[in-house]
Amino acid sequence: LMGAVALLRQTLYDAQAYQQGTLKETNLSLQALNQQQQIPQVFEAGNKWDMLRIQNLAREFGKTYIIKTHGDEYQNINSWKNSNAQLIVPVNFPDAVEVKSYFDAANLRYTDLRHRDAAPFNPYILQQNKVPFALTTEGLKDKKEFLKNIREAIEHGLSQTTALDALTTNPAKFLKVDDKVGTLEKGK
Repeated sequence: LMGAVALLRQTLYDAQAYQQGTLKETNLSLQALNQQQQIPQVFEAGNKWDMLRIQNLAREFGKTYIIKTHGDEYQNINSWKNSNAQLIVPVNFPDAVEVKSYFDAANLRYTDLRHRDAAPFNPYILQQNKVPFALTTEGLKDKKEFLKNIREAIEHGLSQTTALDALTTNPAKFLKVDDKVGTLEKGK
């Protein structure tokens, strides 16, 4: 991971140097990368630490990245409310844990139980801290659970207006296509 992040940073620095004319040779890869910098860029974070790495990378290069998260942003909410990150948030809330024996109970982790309890509040906490987000079906075992889980998030404080924005206008804004899609207007 450290090597991957270092390679990404070096490539972005090389692209900046190439654009400024500091590098003398022709490099089609860096030229193409510079041409694509205006296109929205999406990172998928494997965990909350990846999300912070991506956020630091965005800050270092003055970018706004779209980050597909894991649904546990409430754990680092102060980092998100002070950033300009745009998040794609899953609503794949963990199922309730079945405890049939003492051994089942002994193998439970407190953090898993806490996440099960807090996950439905995640969109509400993002809303309260004015962090822009879109909702995704990613991670759901059954896509039919999507609407049920959004309703659960609404029961846990998410406003219906914010939920609708997270499904329509926010994704369109993130991808810079809100002049074509995202709302019901003539010509869209």
